Amino acid sequence: KNCFRLAGGVGDRSLARFGDRLGRKPFARPPNYREGHRTLLYRSSYQDLEVALPGFQLETGMACSLGNVFHLSPSASLFEPRLFSKILPSLHEDDAIVMTLYIRTGQTDRVVTKKRVGEVADERPDLYRNIAKATLDCALSLEEQYLSGSLPEPNGLKISQITWMLITDSQYMKQWVTESFNGNDTNARVPAERQKWPSQEIRRVVVSTGSRGAHTMSRASPSTADFADAMIDWYLIGESDLVIADNPGYSYGSTAALRTARPFYDGKKCAKSVLVREGMPPDNH
Repeated sequence: KNCFRLAGGVGDRSLARFGDRLGRKPFARPPNYREGHRTLLYRSSYQDLEVALPGFQLETGMACSLGNVFHLSPSASLFEPRLFSKILPSLHEDDAIVMTLYIRTGQTDRVVTKKRVGEVADERPDLYRNIAKATLDCALSLEEQYLSGSLPEPNGLKISQITWMLITDSQYMKQWVTESFNGNDTNARVPAERQKWPSQEIRRVVVSTGSRGAHTMSRASPSTADFADAMIDWYLIGESDLVIADNPGYSYGSTAALRTARPFYDGKKCAKSVLVREGMPPDNH
């Protein structure tokens, strides 16, 4: 019923023309959530939106909108048979802390590039382990903070399990992380005098999908299965309690976290990303 004017580009012009045909003026500027974690959203820029939509909050705006219009179809299990029977239930355990580790190695980009010249892109284990190191270290650090009581449990319940939802474009990464970290007693890493639940065994479970991690750019000629895999992985990122991304500049991980308004960490710095900033944007000073 209403027509929004986007911040710029082709969409801005076409929506403006559409609004003119309806005889209405766009009444508010919508946030560019795709780039939000990279460029930040300044609250002062969206005051008209908060007035136009009573109750609207900039921090949760994307989650509120997508939460009402975006749902997994039962047919998603055709592409990931374990989706509803095993993967989602493991992410929804009340007494577990669920972290998504989004590690983009660049493997799918290399596959597309090599394919164009008739070559095959082999996995590069040493490089990929180096790429993943900071994100894995961050996950281990956050685990210790939760298990020592430095961070409060997301659900306010006693923790009995740590779950890592691993999203990556590398099949090698899935195998290596699972073999290296699955089943470990996470509480044993915390010094006894700092354990919030002394002597309790708290295992880590690593979960991943069967996705090939294929690129869905048009020049990669993606199949329906490639696109479905990408959407399922994107959806699952937001089903965790928090998201750690090895490169927060990629919007695939940040928008997935915004779908459910989950805390989003820069894996390289192990710092929680700030989405909304008070005051005026730098170019308005």
